[in-house]
Amino acid sequence: MCHRSDGIIKLDSANHILNRQIFGVILLLFLALSFIPSNEVHAEGYNHRWIALTNAGGQAMKRKDFRKAELFFEKALLESKKYGNRSKEMASSINNLAGVSMEQELWKDAESYLVLALSMREDILDPKDPGIANTCFNLGICAFKQEKLGEAARYFSRAIDIRYSLDQNDPRISQEMAWLARVYKKQGRIDQAKSALEDAIAMRKRVLKKKDPTLASMEQQLSSLNSGSEGQ
Repeated sequence: MCHRSDGIIKLDSANHILNRQIFGVILLLFLALSFIPSNEVHAEGYNHRWIALTNAGGQAMKRKDFRKAELFFEKALLESKKYGNRSKEMASSINNLAGVSMEQELWKDAESYLVLALSMREDILDPKDPGIANTCFNLGICAFKQEKLGEAARYFSRAIDIRYSLDQNDPRISQEMAWLARVYKKQGRIDQAKSALEDAIAMRKRVLKKKDPTLASMEQQLSSLNSGSEGQ
């Protein structure tokens, strides 16, 4: 699951905050015990329960029921242990939990999950795997939202490099370039921001061959830069 848009803030109850803190401690202990440098180990057979929990979490996300989504993804994370100590399924579950936090604009929480997911994916996946690009993109957004502009630029650039090595016509590259332009603008690197946006717009027009809301947003960003507007 890749989270590419800004989410909606959802206020936590006191019990939910306490439960989040307790689960965070359990997660860290769980991962510490699971950290065994080795090749990926798969569970016997097909883990239907993990798939069902993950799908249920995805459906809850579509309904904006973030509490239920979080509960399903937490259960899926525990279930993913059956796939091995550090598996694609475990990394996916952690990435999905990050998505719940991103949808609620809990950027620090999301970043913590994503750092774990990225570490795991780097251990078990090819360096050019699109899953790593997805996690880097999401980390870039979290860093940007927390004003960590240098980190954001590095994450977005890495995501772009991976996508470009796999498919130079992947339309997601244009979105990542547009986010990189936002970073450049905040850093005062206006010429680089304009260049990144112009490349993103040209690519999106070439690949999709039609106007879409994302392209319109990019064109508005570029117009804002050209006019010297401070709007984001």
